[in-house]
Amino acid sequence: MPTDLDLFHEEFMQEIIISAGSDGNFIEPTFTENMCELLEVEGFFTDYYVVSYIKHGQGIKVDAWAYEFETGILNLVVSVFSENETIGTLNKTELEKAFKRVEKFFQKSLDVKFSRDLDESIPAYAIAEHIHDYSDIIKKIKFTIITNQKLSSRIDKIEKMEFLGFSSQRDVWDIERIYRAKRIVEKDPIRIDFDNPMPVLPAHTGEDSFQSYLLALPGTLLASLYEDYGDRLLEQNVRTFLQFRGNVNKGLRNTILNQPEMFFAYNNGITATAQEVEIKEANGRFELQ
Repeated sequence: MPTDLDLFHEEFMQEIIISAGSDGNFIEPTFTENMCELLEVEGFFTDYYVVSYIKHGQGIKVDAWAYEFETGILNLVVSVFSENETIGTLNKTELEKAFKRVEKFFQKSLDVKFSRDLDESIPAYAIAEHIHDYSDIIKKIKFTIITNQKLSSRIDKIEKMEFLGFSSQRDVWDIERIYRAKRIVEKDPIRIDFDNPMPVLPAHTGEDSFQSYLLALPGTLLASLYEDYGDRLLEQNVRTFLQFRGNVNKGLRNTILNQPEMFFAYNNGITATAQEVEIKEANGRFELQ
């Protein structure tokens, strides 16, 4: 008997096929466009470009890209698409092969000869030229695999890594994650594991109130979390940070630049909501695990 995921996959594929036919496009680029729209809604990036570039003989592939000048983060998206009617499994070998393809595109783009050898009329030319021209200000690369297959259950974690001297991050959006994002009201969850326990102070009163805790985090840690998750961290905030146009934000910037030691005293801090946290109590001391 088909599962809910099977039924979703069938419906999702039909939407892709119909959309591709009506637009006169191939199926995989239409899938890429659909997924980039979803990732934009989910807060992963904005102003993306679909390029659908592949060179089988050279082991190179990139399907979309986005660049954030404010953060220096480059997003490179590669598709692993199957036209099978049933859901396939993406194993570790195939996953690594896909990452290597898009990583090789980035590596070759660092050489100006690569972009010069490309036809300027193809969409991939712009990203190859961009990588070469702005390689000195790119601070981080996010490699994202999008696939209508299911990620193998044997793959439990995808680590961050250094790549050619650049900070980089790997991510995968498989059919199960797509299903959760499109069919479930809740956002795709963010799980944060801290290396060491952090002392906290209980800030809630009464059994019926929300559990609240006060803690101090290093600014470098907050910056690192924002670099990894972007605006997804801010979706519940009353006021999202919008550059330095308002008086409040100008004041924040002034404190950071001129009196960083007073930032904690001058500002109320950041409120974060979580579905679950693990708190350990020992001898009246509370720690966030």
